[in-house]
Amino acid sequence: MEIHAPHGSIHSWKDLLIQLGIITAGILIALSLERVREWRHERALVREARETTRYGPRRKTSRRSGSTCNRCEPISSLKSS
Repeated sequence: MEIHAPHGSIHSWKDLLIQLGIITAGILIALSLERVREWRHERALVREARETTRYGPRRKTSRRSGSTCNRCEPISSLKSS
């Protein structure tokens, strides 16, 4: 990240506070956007983990019959013996 000095010199406390406020706001916006991106990625991982837990391994088809294996049914549909 590059932070450039203001085009004019700072002559008062007011100018200094304005510059600090602008820099602080920019950094907070960048950090917030990064956190939103990470949150969305984490939600995708959770969704994938739940789907894997629900359906078990990915569906495998038999080359001969084209049917899916018995292990690929949702866990909730399996009856305990």
